[in-house]
Amino acid sequence: MTNMGVFRRKTKSGYRWYGQWWKEGRRVTRSFGPKIKTRAQAQKVWDQAEHNRIMGKLGVLDSSPLTLEQLKTKFLETKAAHLAPKSLDRYDVSLRMLAKDFGDGARVKHLTSRVLSRWASHRLQEGVSPAGVNCDLRHIRAALNWAAHHDLMEKAPHVEMVLTTKPLPRHLTPEQLDALLSASPPERRRLWVFLIWTACRRSEARSLRWEHVEWNPPAATITGKGSKERKVPLLPLAVAAMAGLPAPDGPICPWPRQDIGSVWPEVTVDIFTRWFQKDRRAAKLSGVRLHDLRHTAITYMISRGVKPRVVQEIAGHESIVTTEGYSRAVVTDLYEQMMEGL
Repeated sequence: MTNMGVFRRKTKSGYRWYGQWWKEGRRVTRSFGPKIKTRAQAQKVWDQAEHNRIMGKLGVLDSSPLTLEQLKTKFLETKAAHLAPKSLDRYDVSLRMLAKDFGDGARVKHLTSRVLSRWASHRLQEGVSPAGVNCDLRHIRAALNWAAHHDLMEKAPHVEMVLTTKPLPRHLTPEQLDALLSASPPERRRLWVFLIWTACRRSEARSLRWEHVEWNPPAATITGKGSKERKVPLLPLAVAAMAGLPAPDGPICPWPRQDIGSVWPEVTVDIFTRWFQKDRRAAKLSGVRLHDLRHTAITYMISRGVKPRVVQEIAGHESIVTTEGYSRAVVTDLYEQMMEGL
């Protein structure tokens, strides 16, 4: 036989199931014993053995009672009140992927750095992109750190990210901005201008209220990721984008859905994205995302000479490293050209 897997062979005592693996460049054959009677049983044993070979076997005899299933349940229950539903779902997916390979009953203590590194390599072999693997690793790392912080495990392992090529932050050129704004209806144009001149995320613009705004000098209190608040200065064009809005007793940016006739309370961040895609297509722009408006705002602040620490505070970046990454995408005269284009 040339293929690795299970097969049946006749012996003196009857038919018996065997498995084959590669080990150190040689083919190894092992009997599954007399208790394995069917192909399905043999395949299950082979799959587990192959998994252990690739990943490194997780111990099951351990004094720590916390299992992967218990970690997922406890962690998600604790975070439910602090995370958006989509963020909570993403944690759930990452932890389920881990449990899918190791089993719900695997002991969390045995998720060592080496084991997680092997798991990441296995995910790459399965065709998951490096960015996707790193996304899972970040969520798993957060859950393990939480478990260690709450004394559910002795120490959280170091989680090594998969090496990737970090792309430049994408921003729109002045010509692209002009095309987008020209192709957008007035109400949506105001929203795009507001995002460009505040570097807000779509969810932050959606949740902003009149009581969050200070007019001397103009600034807004933004609630960002993790319910962290920050002050964002409202530059003249951002203030102009807010002109003509209803009385300050509701959301600050009630962009209507003119095609249906509904108003702001029914508008979600996903509708923001659909609006942008519609206007992007009308402007004949390809490969452009709504989030790139935020990248554009941060890029032109850096190009204008605003200190990275200040940009970090405005954008709400947790790490200054994230902010400094935009300096690679700076265009020297972007600020002046944007002023002309807008």
